[in-house]
Amino acid sequence: MLVVRPARSIEDVEKLVELWVKLMDDSEASDLKFILDDDARRMWVEYMVGAYIEDPESILVAEYNGILAGFIASRSYSFPFKLREKDRYAVITDLYVVPEYRGKGIGRRLLEECLSRLKSRGYSRVRITVWVGNRRAIKLYSRSGFKPRFIVMEKIL
Repeated sequence: MLVVRPARSIEDVEKLVELWVKLMDDSEASDLKFILDDDARRMWVEYMVGAYIEDPESILVAEYNGILAGFIASRSYSFPFKLREKDRYAVITDLYVVPEYRGKGIGRRLLEECLSRLKSRGYSRVRITVWVGNRRAIKLYSRSGFKPRFIVMEKIL
């Protein structure tokens, strides 16, 4: 049975660091290789705890038959300068499903629940960044109504 729920405590959030490490090391999610040392883990936990304190509903976890199978995190997004648009933006910072639980609709349910909660709290737009090679995620986001808006280009020197 699949249960999607908000993180219940700071300790709940801290437990997600191991899933985040798997996300950062997942070749399907990105072709970048990250240094995942204790400092990186600590900084991520601090960032996520800050998100949780700012908005306890910003981090949702998925449990499949009682086992942690994935999570999604979002935050309020503010432009560094004023725009005429009056839309309230959020950004999805992380979405990860443990490989052995993929294909069971967990990512879709996490995304649907996150979007529903954001809308109910007054957000009108949501952004997400995805690696161009992550076809599974792009398919999920496209089916959920996301459309490309910006292109980020990179050159290795």
